[in-house]
Amino acid sequence: MVRSIRLLVCLALFVAVGTAAPRAGAPPANGAGPTIQQFLKPGFPYELVAAAKVDRIAWLSYEEGKRNVFTAAAPTFAVTRVTNFLKDDGNDLTGLEISDDGRTFVFVRGTAPNNVGWSANPTSDPNGAERAIWAARAGAPAFRLAEGSGAALSPDGQNVLYVKAGQIYRARVTPAIGLSKEKMDTGEKPFITAWGTNAGPRWSPDGTKVAFTSTRDNHSFIGIYDVKTRTVSFLEPGVDRDTNPTWSPDGKKLAFIRRPGTPFGLQAQQGVGGVGNPAGPAAAAAAGRAGAAQGGRQGAAPAAQGGRGGRGGDPAPTPGAPLVSQPGLYRATFVGGHTLEVRTYDFTAKSSSLVWKNGATESMFTQPMNIQWAGDTVVFPFTPAGDEFERYYSIKLDGSGAPTQITTTSGLIEDAANVCLSPDGKTLYYSTNAEDIDRRHVWSVPTVGGAAPVRVTMGEEIENTPVALASGKYIAVLTAAATRPQSVGIWPAAPATPIEKQKV
Repeated sequence: MVRSIRLLVCLALFVAVGTAAPRAGAPPANGAGPTIQQFLKPGFPYELVAAAKVDRIAWLSYEEGKRNVFTAAAPTFAVTRVTNFLKDDGNDLTGLEISDDGRTFVFVRGTAPNNVGWSANPTSDPNGAERAIWAARAGAPAFRLAEGSGAALSPDGQNVLYVKAGQIYRARVTPAIGLSKEKMDTGEKPFITAWGTNAGPRWSPDGTKVAFTSTRDNHSFIGIYDVKTRTVSFLEPGVDRDTNPTWSPDGKKLAFIRRPGTPFGLQAQQGVGGVGNPAGPAAAAAAGRAGAAQGGRQGAAPAAQGGRGGRGGDPAPTPGAPLVSQPGLYRATFVGGHTLEVRTYDFTAKSSSLVWKNGATESMFTQPMNIQWAGDTVVFPFTPAGDEFERYYSIKLDGSGAPTQITTTSGLIEDAANVCLSPDGKTLYYSTNAEDIDRRHVWSVPTVGGAAPVRVTMGEEIENTPVALASGKYIAVLTAAATRPQSVGIWPAAPATPIEKQKV
């Protein structure tokens, strides 16, 4: 029976440790009918994460209107609730992060704002709703860090970085008593102030550097903040668009995407009735200054960025203009005609080298990819023309080949939450309905390619959202069945041979 080869450890997290939903078709207890409470009680786990250096996992759970952080660690994977939000107040929890040692948890409390900037206020608090970054450690109350979202937790769990109004801010992860009152730590002053619109801070694996993208309207740089010296430098600054930085495991190299900057012919402003070029006071309210106009790029928010960002509303080239299709005034290419490069920067050599470039007549890979360093490759998602689903590709960092599709199964991969890398980056795990269209199972494949994907989880249940644990022995998944609500489970990272050895 395939159920007997289920989970190595199945944490039936419903989620307040030990509660369960009524089994489908089960007779009512004592002849009474099922109650609403029975159906509301089982916790719904989501946003599963794993620590980088210990076999500890954490997740968010929604139970009876209350959202909390839970954690479990090898070898027993006993469940502990980290936070104590015990009121049904409608406050959402998202953006869960865990430190490398598994001791610090960071998350965002509050709902995302709507398109006019309002967050839901389910309790009708006269002070208004707030979306803030919180932190917690096991055995201590959770505490608020700063207003914001999208926190990037440092590997040691001591700091979080977040972006607000195009600049990078910091919040120290310290207990509420003795919280630093410096303006940099209370959100009153940016931690990194740099010209342009700065976003995507990424800590190096050892926590000594932070990489980010600094957009300057028609070009962009990769910025590097040095924690020890408190200095900012830019990697090979020029007139190109450098984006998507991703660190090597040892922190000595950085891979990134390079594209040509916006060609001069597309940088001209539209006439908006003002005086001079750029437009004068008569055009102060033009949409181009407030952000992205039609066909334009997101620029600086008024007042918040003081003009550091770009302007929007770039005019489209005149259809049929003879120069539009030619490199130069309206179309920028690199020497040779290509428009996209994957490069690696060596901090010892202080220079970058080309890993791969698209062809001058390339029609497939023409847009920047969300690359991630993975062993001897970078991997990225891509949806080929005519395909229904996103696939994952890899490019070898030694420059020896073109992008190779590694997820060759035919099923659906729903989103990035259903994909993870092994600790060494050499294996990609992903959840798909391949060969079982009504369910999801986890598969694995080498990131270098050249091998067929292998199914890791088996049976008549559903497994998705895999995360690889630090030892490389296990993967954690969200799992559900027809008679069991969504739970958290632990599987071996590789299927045993024969399969029967996976029995509990």
